[in-house]
Amino acid sequence: MWKRLEEAYRKASPERREKLGRVVRSIWVSYCREIGDINPAHVAPWETLSERDKEADRRIGLFLVEMGKWELVSEAKKMMAEMLSDVKTT
Repeated sequence: MWKRLEEAYRKASPERREKLGRVVRSIWVSYCREIGDINPAHVAPWETLSERDKEADRRIGLFLVEMGKWELVSEAKKMMAEMLSDVKTT
């Protein structure tokens, strides 16, 4: 799994990784505000984050997208297997 993630990360454009990182950060900040967590480090805007923190968010975003793809592929395989078994029985 990790090799596939590393490959996906290498293939993703910097713009895509940046966009995904910003989405992750936005969700995190929204959650913190929702629960009343006003720690400045937790609600800091993307622009003020260290490169290390930005990179963590980029990787989390890409990981979630890739996991979603794998889930869709898995579901599609199940559906195809069911369809093929139906064809064989008719």
